[in-house]
Amino acid sequence: MKVANFGNHRKRYAEGFEAAGLRITANLGHDYKVAYSSLGELVFMLAVTPWTIPGFSLERDIEGLLALEKDCRTQNGLELTESRYLLIAHKPR
Repeated sequence: MKVANFGNHRKRYAEGFEAAGLRITANLGHDYKVAYSSLGELVFMLAVTPWTIPGFSLERDIEGLLALEKDCRTQNGLELTESRYLLIAHKPR
């Protein structure tokens, strides 16, 4: 299972908008910790938000998910870092 590097993803989108002639007026982002109580809860979240990991497939990605559970399991559950960003671009006048 390949997880996006949002730092590069965000940069590529900003560069693409600028290459299209748009002016970036905001490029904001943050990372935060989340905890899923079980692997099933994470899988449900990925199933109902397919844009989170494009191409996600439980059948194809099961080994990666099991490894993720093994590596990230804590007393709080499955602890991960999620990233969000906001790009605002405008067409120059």
